[in-house]
Amino acid sequence: VNYKPDSAFYIFCDMSNYTKNSLNLCKDILDKVGLALAPGIDFGKDYKKFIRISYASTFSDIKKGMILLDSYLKKYYPLKMFFIMIMVHLQVRSHMKC
Repeated sequence: VNYKPDSAFYIFCDMSNYTKNSLNLCKDILDKVGLALAPGIDFGKDYKKFIRISYASTFSDIKKGMILLDSYLKKYYPLKMFFIMIMVHLQVRSHMKC
């Protein structure tokens, strides 16, 4: 990401595997699982495929939010989740020393 804040308690997540418009994605996630996320487009057109997650909360609340996001992605994008898990597994294995 070509954005360099001084400090923050947010995570920018690249959601380009799921959408070209994070505003629509954030609205859909809110409607379907009740999780509020900020669309990256709020930070400029270069970030329209990103979402922003705040971690200025309790660990318990953050965990609940991640569970909701995970359940949404698994339900509405199951094939993409499967292929991403395979890619991550292959990348991890390629960096392992035998």
